[in-house]
Amino acid sequence: MKRITLMRIATIVALLLPLLAAVGAIIWQERALARAAHWAIPVSDISSHMRLRGQTLTFRWDWRLEGDAVPCLTTAECDLCLARDGETIVALVAPAGGACAARVDVQASRMRVRPGEDGGPPWFESQLRVSEASVPAMDAQMRRGPMVAEATLGEDGRLLARRLRAR
Repeated sequence: MKRITLMRIATIVALLLPLLAAVGAIIWQERALARAAHWAIPVSDISSHMRLRGQTLTFRWDWRLEGDAVPCLTTAECDLCLARDGETIVALVAPAGGACAARVDVQASRMRVRPGEDGGPPWFESQLRVSEASVPAMDAQMRRGPMVAEATLGEDGRLLARRLRAR
């Protein structure tokens, strides 16, 4: 009789552990999101690519880039320090792992760095997944005028676009 009871307890515990781990991960993520800094950053050059489900939008961060960003093209040893200059967002190129109030880890943020046109500064591109149902409205908005990415900047330096809206 005791053996059956111990087996039942062990089974219940084994079934509850994954659920408890999932709940713990959700709580941890929500707390990290609540502590993240919120930024509204202009974007440009939005293009879309169909995926299996939903839509992936690729866009360029439209900030004023300061400093030598050429090393960002060939190495992951590049961070950005974000600041506001009135209505303009400034991204200052800094060595990876440096200290600044709003540090963006380019690699952790999964940004693609592309060479600028005609020798201009490099472009920093990101992606955002949206539902297929929202694509027509977003496409119409892009034709009407500029857009802004509402983004969060986590303590770990990850800059993640959460949604796009009209500027």
